[in-house]
Amino acid sequence: MATAKETVQALAAIIEAIYETIKESGDLGAPSGIIYAAVMGVGINLETYNAIIDAMVKSGKVRKSGDLLFACK
Repeated sequence: MATAKETVQALAAIIEAIYETIKESGDLGAPSGIIYAAVMGVGINLETYNAIIDAMVKSGKVRKSGDLLFACK
């Protein structure tokens, strides 16, 4: 069983990977559903995924247009 510290570190790595994926998609945007399908495989449920994306949008790191996610420059 993972410790709280290990869980936080794993979640931080997942969040960073999501952001890097969005950033790498550039002007085309990253389809949110595809990203969710990928992180679902490591145990992230839809509620947690939506909370991560909402936090990124509220922080100004990401903008959302329909199902597409874009990194803010």
